[in-house]
Amino acid sequence: MMKQLKVCLLIALVMGGMNGSAAEVCRISEPVTVDGKLDEPCWSKTAWEGGFAKFENVVKDREVTAKTEFALLADERAVYLGVKCYEPDMEAVRAMPPASLWSGNTVEFFFAPSGSAFDFYHFAVGYAESSGVYSDFASEGGNIHPDPYKPEWQVARGEFDGGWTLEIALPLAAFYMNRNAHWTEEWLVNVCRNRLVKSNRELTSWSPLFSGFAEPKRFRKMKGFPKRRAADDVAMLDLNAAIGGREGDRLTGTASLKIHVAEAGEYELSSPNLETTALSLTVGDNRVKAGCSFTGNGRHLVPLALKRVKTGETYRREYPVPVDFREIAVKLTLPQYRDNFYPGQCADRVKGRVNAAFKGGVKVTLEGEGFPRREVTLPEGGGEIDFDTTGFKQGSAAVLRVEKANGERVDDFTLTIRNLAPTGRRMAWIEDGRLIVDGRPTLRRGIYAQGYMGGAAFDEKFKADEGLCMTTEVVGGGTLEPERVIKGLDRKEAIRDVVPCKEYFDKINALVEQSKDKDFVYWYISDEPECRGVSPIYLRHIYEHMKEIDPYHPLLTASRAGMRYIDCADWFETHPYLNPHDDGNGNRCYGRSPAEMGGFLDAFQPENHPDKCVGFLPTLFSYKSSLLNDYPTFDEYVCHTWAAMIHGGKSLFPYAYHDMGDRPALYEGNRYVFSSFAALENLVLNAKRTWLVKNDRVKCVRYDLGNEAMFVLVNLTQEPQTVSVPELQGDFREFRGKRTFSRAIAALGLKPLEVIIGTTEPHDEGLPTYAETKALIERLEAERLGRDNQLLGNYQDIVLSASKPIGESVKLFDGTRDVIAFYQSWNPETFIEISFPKGAKRFHIVRLFGRWDNDPVVSIRKNDNWLELAPVKILERTKDSIVYDFGECVRTVKMRITFSGNKGRMHVELYEIELGRDGEEIPAARTEGSIKPQDPLWLLDEKNAESSEKYGEKTWFCKPGTVTPREGGGYIIRGHASNLGVKVPPEAQWFTVRFEKFFSRKGYNAWSVYMDGTRNYLCGGVTHPQPGLYTIPLKPVEKTRSMQFVWYDYNFDLEFAYAALEKEPANYVLCRHSGGGDKVKEGDTLEVTVKLREPAEDLSAVFMCDHGGGGGQAPYAVNGTNAIILERTEETGRCWVGRVAVNSFKPTKHKVYVKVTALGGALDLPLFTTAPSFSDT
Repeated sequence: MMKQLKVCLLIALVMGGMNGSAAEVCRISEPVTVDGKLDEPCWSKTAWEGGFAKFENVVKDREVTAKTEFALLADERAVYLGVKCYEPDMEAVRAMPPASLWSGNTVEFFFAPSGSAFDFYHFAVGYAESSGVYSDFASEGGNIHPDPYKPEWQVARGEFDGGWTLEIALPLAAFYMNRNAHWTEEWLVNVCRNRLVKSNRELTSWSPLFSGFAEPKRFRKMKGFPKRRAADDVAMLDLNAAIGGREGDRLTGTASLKIHVAEAGEYELSSPNLETTALSLTVGDNRVKAGCSFTGNGRHLVPLALKRVKTGETYRREYPVPVDFREIAVKLTLPQYRDNFYPGQCADRVKGRVNAAFKGGVKVTLEGEGFPRREVTLPEGGGEIDFDTTGFKQGSAAVLRVEKANGERVDDFTLTIRNLAPTGRRMAWIEDGRLIVDGRPTLRRGIYAQGYMGGAAFDEKFKADEGLCMTTEVVGGGTLEPERVIKGLDRKEAIRDVVPCKEYFDKINALVEQSKDKDFVYWYISDEPECRGVSPIYLRHIYEHMKEIDPYHPLLTASRAGMRYIDCADWFETHPYLNPHDDGNGNRCYGRSPAEMGGFLDAFQPENHPDKCVGFLPTLFSYKSSLLNDYPTFDEYVCHTWAAMIHGGKSLFPYAYHDMGDRPALYEGNRYVFSSFAALENLVLNAKRTWLVKNDRVKCVRYDLGNEAMFVLVNLTQEPQTVSVPELQGDFREFRGKRTFSRAIAALGLKPLEVIIGTTEPHDEGLPTYAETKALIERLEAERLGRDNQLLGNYQDIVLSASKPIGESVKLFDGTRDVIAFYQSWNPETFIEISFPKGAKRFHIVRLFGRWDNDPVVSIRKNDNWLELAPVKILERTKDSIVYDFGECVRTVKMRITFSGNKGRMHVELYEIELGRDGEEIPAARTEGSIKPQDPLWLLDEKNAESSEKYGEKTWFCKPGTVTPREGGGYIIRGHASNLGVKVPPEAQWFTVRFEKFFSRKGYNAWSVYMDGTRNYLCGGVTHPQPGLYTIPLKPVEKTRSMQFVWYDYNFDLEFAYAALEKEPANYVLCRHSGGGDKVKEGDTLEVTVKLREPAEDLSAVFMCDHGGGGGQAPYAVNGTNAIILERTEETGRCWVGRVAVNSFKPTKHKVYVKVTALGGALDLPLFTTAPSFSDT
C-alpha cells in the first residue's frame, strides 16, 4: 500500500507544489558574446521572466520598488543567463563605496540539473566588478558543501537607461558535481536580487520563497535544458599536495587528484602549480598524480586544466590547496603509529625516514632509557634510519634529534618516541590499518549516534538485543569538534589556516583530564569537515596537540575528502550515502551507486598509510526530504556495504541509530552484516587482498591468510550479471549459503546486487543463511505494512499541528510502533491535531504507541468544538501502547490527541498513530522462480522471435523490431504484438510465461496478455511489472481451435524467457474456488495448490492485486491478511496445498493474483497465478 501511495505521489511531488508550472529555456544556435550588453537577437526573441516578489514572511511593505527580469538561453555546450536589474536611482548605486559581494547590489542564481532539491549550484555576482563573484555546490538540501566549487564561467556587467545588466555564460561542464546519469532536461531554477540603495535593502526572488534565498524545495522549474554531451561529463576533484622539499625558491612535491571522465582516451593535465602530465583515462573515476610546486606555505588557489588530446577541448576549474611545509620531517615506520610503542609491541628497533630541506648532511641521534645513544649521518636531503633500541624501558621516552651534520645551527627538531606502559584503563591504537583495542585487532561494529532520537522503547529493545554483534567496548569519549566545544568557533577561526585559540585548547585539556579514569576508545575530532570548510591545517594543530596529551585514544572523523584531512585524524569513516530514490518515472536510482562506494575508501590511500584506519558508514537511513526517497532494501544494504569494504575497509559505523528501527531491512539487515563481519573479522582485518575482477558492474576480491582463503564477489548493479573468475584457485563453500565453488568460476550468473562470499574454512556455524534472513525480513515487513490502520502511509492526506512543531511526520504513520516520531517534555499539555483535508475519517478503534504519564485523550471536532471521546473499552494497555474502542464509529474531519502529565517534568514520546479499518494489507515476499518447459504444446522463445507486418508470415504479427531475440535466450517485446492462428488443443490446460526483466520508458506504463482476442485476460500489470513464472489455467476447449494471443506493451522493454501452452507445467500454482465458481464471496473457500519440479524447504504465498494508479502490485487482504498458509502434502516438499476460508475482503474490480515464492529451493523467480474474481459487481 505504501509503495502504491508513494508512486501515486511522484507527479505531484516532482511537478507540483511550490515549483508551479515550468518556464522554458530558449535553445539557440547563434553565438553569444558575453559583454553585458545583451544585444544579440536571441535575447530579444526569448521570453523574459519577471514577477519577482519579497519573502513570504515580509508582512508589511510588500510592494517591490525595483523590477528584475531574466532570461535563459542554451546551446549544446553552455547555458547563458541574462539579467536586467531596473533601478530608479542609478546615481546612488554608482556612488556606493566598494563593498563585499554580500554588502552591495548583488544577483544570486541557483540551478539544480538533477531536477531535485537534493543538490544544487549557487552563484552570485555583484554590480561592482570589485565585489567579485561567488560559486558553491550544496548537497543534502543545502546541509553540506562537499566540494570547494570553483568552475570556469564568464561574467560581464553592463548598464542601460534605467538599470544595470548581467550577462553570464556557464558551460555545461561547469556543473561537474552531477554525473550525466542524474541529469534532466527540466531543472530547478531561481534568480534573486539583493538591492541596496542609500541603506535601504530590498530582497526579491523569482521563486516564491519564505525567508531566504537558499530554499531549494521552493525553486521553480524550467524545461528545455540541453542534455550534456558525454564528452563534457568531466570532473577534477579531491586535489591534495604532499610537499617533499625545496628546489630553488619553490616547495616541491606530488599532487594527487581524482578525475572523472565519461569518455575514455588520452588527456593532458596542466597548471601553473603542476607539471604538465600525459594521462590515459578510463571511463569513471581515475586517481592520478603529478609533480607540483608552490612559492611557499599558505593556501594556494590552483588553476587546473584538462585537455582532451584528440580534440583539444579543455576543461578548467580552480582548487584551493593548503600548503604547510616543514623544513625537517620525520616519518617513522617503527613504531608505526603516533611515534609510540604500545603495550605488547616489540620496542627493539626504531625505523623511519628523515627528510631535510637544508643544505649538507643530516645528523640524527636517538637517546633513551635502557639503550645506548644512537647516531647516524645521512646525505643531503635525508634518508632512512634504523636504530637498535633493545632494552628500551617501558614507561619511558626517547628523544630523536635532527640537525646539520657540520654543526651549523638550524631550527631544532626533536621527536619524542614513547614506550607506553599499561594504564589500567582501555587503550587503543592503529596498527597495519587496524584498530587495536587493549592489544586485540578489532573490526569496529557500531551505530552512529547510538541512543539519539530512537525513543525509550527502541532503546530498550536495542540494548537487550544481544544478537546485534556490536563491538560494545568501542565507545567514544566525547567530541572535540570546535563548533561543539565553543559555539561559533567554526566561522570565527576553524575555517582559517590558523592555530586554535587558547580557550579551545584549555577546554579540550579539561575534557581529557575529566576522562582519564574512564574506559573509552576514541575522540571524535570533526564531522564532515570538508562540508563546512574546516581548515585541515587548523585540525592538524588539534591532532598534534591530542597526540601529545592523550596517546591512548585515536581521533576519529567522518569524511569523504580522502587525503585532504589525512594528517588530521587516525581513523576515517567515509560515507558516500546510497540514497535510494525514485527518479519520478518509477525507476529506482541511487545518490551514489554501489559501484562508486569503493572509490571513497581508495581516496584515503589506505595501502600507503598503515597508521590510519579507514572504515565505512553504510546507509542505515532514508532522507525524509522527499517521498521519492526510500530506505535501502536488504539486498542494497548488504551489497553497498561489501562494495565498499572490499576496498580495504577495517571498520563499520552505519548511519544512523534514529532510523535503524524504521524498517526490518535495516534492523535485521544490519544484524546480518555485523554478524557476517564478526565471523569473518580475522580475514577482513589480516588477510592479503588481491583483485580478481574490477569493473563498474562486478568486483571480486580474494583474501589470503596463511592456509586459509576467502573471496567476495559483488554484483554492483540492479541487473543480473554473468561473471567468470579464472584466477580463483581452491575449494570454497558459500558463506551463509549452500553452494560450493571449485577452482575457477566460469560464467556464473549473479542476481541483481548479489554478494557471494566463499571461504575455504567454515565461518558461519549457527548463523542463518542469506535466504533465511531475507525471508524473516519479508515476514516482518509484511507485519508492518499489514497494520490495521487507515492512516498507514497516507502522509499526503494528513495535515498536522501540535504543541511543538513536527518535523518528520512520516514516522507517525509508517507502521513502525517502537521508534520515536514525536516528543515533547516539560509541557503541561502536549497535543497533536490531525486534519483530513481530503475527506472525513470514520473509526471506532484508536491505537497509540509511545510513552506518556497518563492515558492520552482523544477528541474530535464537532460543531466547532472539541468533543472528548469516552472509550467503551480499553482493549490493551502496555507501557508502550494503549488501544481504545469507542464503540460506534465516529466521523470527523479533525481529531486531537492530548497528553496531560504529572506536576514537574512530563515527557511524551509518540511512535505511531493508528485508526482501525477493515482488513490488512501485507506486501509480497521475496522473488524466486522457475525453469523452461520440457514438452510444451506450443512455445515462444528466441528461436521464433521473428516479426512481420504481414498476416501469418511470422510467429509474431507486429511492426519490425517490436519482438527480437534476447541474448542468452528468450525474447524482448517493445510494443504491441500478437500471435495469430495459434492451435490450441483440448489437452492445453495451462498458459505459462516466464517474465524475467523489464525497463520502463517515460509515459503510461502497462503490459498484459490476452487469449482469444481480448476476451480472455491472462496476466499483466501497470507501472511496476512483477517478474516471475506466470502459470494461468485455461478453460478447456472441446476440440482444437485456432486462437490469437495479444500482447499489450505500453512503454516497457519486456524480457521473457518463453511463453507456452502446456498440459501440466513442471512448476505451477493454482488458485480455485472450492465450489467451482469464478467469483468469491464471504463464506467461500479458496484452495491453493503448488507443484514444484524441485523440492523447497518452505513456501511463502500471498494475495496480490494491481490496483492501478501507478503503484504496481500491492498486497491484497483476505481475512485481514494477504498471507496464505500452505502445507506440504508429501515429504519431499514438491507438493503443497492451502485452504483459505474467506471471511472478509475488500471488493476490487482489479485482478487478484496468488504469488508463491519457494524458500530454499531451485526456483529463481516467483510463481504467479490469477485468483477468482473478488469484485462485488
